[in-house]
Amino acid sequence: MKEGVNDLRLKDYQGARKAGAIASHVAELVPNHVTRVTDAKFNDFLSGNNETAKAILFTNKGATTPLWKALAIDYLGIMGFAQIRDKEKHAVEAFSITKYPTIVLLPGGDAEGIVYEGSGFSKDALLKFFQATVPLTEETSSTEPNRKETSGSAQESKTATAKETPTPKRKCPPHSFLTIV
Repeated sequence: MKEGVNDLRLKDYQGARKAGAIASHVAELVPNHVTRVTDAKFNDFLSGNNETAKAILFTNKGATTPLWKALAIDYLGIMGFAQIRDKEKHAVEAFSITKYPTIVLLPGGDAEGIVYEGSGFSKDALLKFFQATVPLTEETSSTEPNRKETSGSAQESKTATAKETPTPKRKCPPHSFLTIV
C-alpha cells in the first residue's frame, strides 16, 4: 500500500474463525459518531446546535449498535445522533419514555419532537422515517412535494411522507478492509 493513501486501510484479523466472531469484530470497526448523553449534559445537548436535527435513541443497552452507528455515518454533517440510557432519569422523564428502545427525532429550532412508531428497527425503515423530515441529499428534498396538513396529526403526515420518500443514492465513505489471515 502506498503511503499517504487514506482511502483503504488493510487490517489483519487474528481472531476466531467463526462467523459470529468475525461479524462482531467487523461491527467494532464501524466509526462511532453517536454522542452519549447523560443527565448532567442533557440540557447542553438539547440547546447546542439547535438549528440542525437530532435523532435520539433511548435504550437500556450500554453499547451503541452498529445500525445506530451506520445511520450516524449516513447523516454525518446533516443531523446529530445521540444515545441516552434508561438510567438517565431526567432525560427519560423529559421525553416521557416508557419503553426501550425508543427513537425521538428533534427536527431543529422550535419544532416538536417526533417519536418513531414504525413496525421495525431496520435501516430502511429508519431512513424513511428520518427522510420525511431531514432528507439526506438536496435531490431527495427537491423530489418531495411541499405539503400542507389538511387533516390528522403532524405525526401521521410525516409518517405518510416517509413512505413516499425515495432512498437516496450516496457515495460511500472510505472503508477499512479486513483480511483474514
